[in-house]
Amino acid sequence: MLAFAYQKPVLYLETNVRTVFLHEFFPHEEEVSDRRIEPLVEQTCSKEDPRGWYYALLDYGAYLKSVLPNPSRRSRHHVIQSKFEGSRRQKRAEIVRLVLAQREVSFSEVVQALTEFEVKQKRAEPDAQLVRSILDDLVKEGFFKQVSFDENPRYSAG
Repeated sequence: MLAFAYQKPVLYLETNVRTVFLHEFFPHEEEVSDRRIEPLVEQTCSKEDPRGWYYALLDYGAYLKSVLPNPSRRSRHHVIQSKFEGSRRQKRAEIVRLVLAQREVSFSEVVQALTEFEVKQKRAEPDAQLVRSILDDLVKEGFFKQVSFDENPRYSAG
């Protein structure tokens, strides 16, 4: 994210950027590896305005996907993600939103908020072990910190 936050001309290769380069440089090839795309992205990245360059690529890639069969499916690295609704990823996102909004929450507050969210979506209440597992992963990944370790631990965004 150096390109976006600090205007550093670094390699940023994600699905929409990949789509543009596959469409423009490899229009008739299948199974194109990122190793072939990365040097092209680096060579074309604006030194003066990398943020603007990548925003343009993201917009162009999104446009291409709206008018063509998705070119990024021709990438060797293309993966179809599992359904988001009701998934562990959605629960993670909801927990991150909660902790960032509250700055500090207890385990029981997370369980309660996630239960309310799931019930509102007409889904089953989340299992406490699943919630603990997600919180443990988010702490390990550095999204936030566990600030107390009793039977109702607290988590902080800072």
